[in-house]
Amino acid sequence: MKKAWMLGDAGRAKVQRLVRQDRRNSIGQKNYSHRNSSAASSDLYAGYFVCQPVVDTSGDEPVYKIKVIDGGNTNNTICGRIVIGNQTFDVDVTEFEIEVPSEGATEHVIVAYVYYDAESEGYSVGLQDLEEIPNPFPDNTVYYELSNYTIDSEAFSVSQVWQNGTIYTNRDYWT
Repeated sequence: MKKAWMLGDAGRAKVQRLVRQDRRNSIGQKNYSHRNSSAASSDLYAGYFVCQPVVDTSGDEPVYKIKVIDGGNTNNTICGRIVIGNQTFDVDVTEFEIEVPSEGATEHVIVAYVYYDAESEGYSVGLQDLEEIPNPFPDNTVYYELSNYTIDSEAFSVSQVWQNGTIYTNRDYWT
């Protein structure tokens, strides 16, 4: 199921709350965990925009990350494509470092975003942690939910939401 939104700051906050509620009741999401060695099993989604948990234990303290990759070709330098009308944009493999909260758990949503920049007369596309999107982000931004994750001092898990491959967006959002 594609999830796309065009909204401003107030709407974005409401969507974040709704996504968190929906996530608790979602069916068909694939869950990945750094404690679960079966995360590479063949029943998992293996297309564009796969969000993987990564734990780097080479230093004194573990570093937690989400890496967005092309699940069908893990050596690919792009993690997916976004098509707007007849224009195709490659989205580079992206890694987000995750801060472990000192108390409790935090829940975040990783999204792909698209917006039209009237000044440059072009589209901007990318990936972002919805909690970290700078304000103000353009009101004409469309978001596609890729995954959500929960982290605390004990566990780190990722639920893959996007399982539709290439993201197709209609130019009519911006006309």
